[in-house]
Amino acid sequence: MNTQDLFDALVKAGVIKTPDSPSALWNIIEGYAGDKAISYDLECIENPSDYRTVFSYHLSAFRKNLQIGRKDYESFLDYENERAGISVVIDGEKYSAEWEQQSDWVVGEFYDFLHKVIEPMLPGKFVEYVSLDQCYYGIYVPKEVADPLEAIFREYDKLQHEW
Repeated sequence: MNTQDLFDALVKAGVIKTPDSPSALWNIIEGYAGDKAISYDLECIENPSDYRTVFSYHLSAFRKNLQIGRKDYESFLDYENERAGISVVIDGEKYSAEWEQQSDWVVGEFYDFLHKVIEPMLPGKFVEYVSLDQCYYGIYVPKEVADPLEAIFREYDKLQHEW
């Protein structure tokens, strides 16, 4: 069964059914994935420590697959100068990034940083989906599952925009 067939079967079975529920597919996936799946509102950056909290939340999804010892992280937020950033120390190695921050939404540069730091340490991959309801959905999966799941998310996203 290819990705389109699987997606069509999910629609036909009623798993994906309402235009006013962009997270319907995610609810099914999360039911199977358990603690390897995370979701949150993207409009959540209001305090200096919020990027640290979001980074920590991501780590929780693959903690069983990520063999790290000591970790420290701190983040900053400066709305006046429209800047934010994060600094992470994992097993003595420091990683830092800074970016433009004009609103209280998590920015793409944060995810670029997250992937750059964490993915080389993992045997799997973190697949992401941003829904029309301004939520972030992510799931940690084996690498061989990542491409088909990303294709399903793309098909679902296309269907959401058609509704």
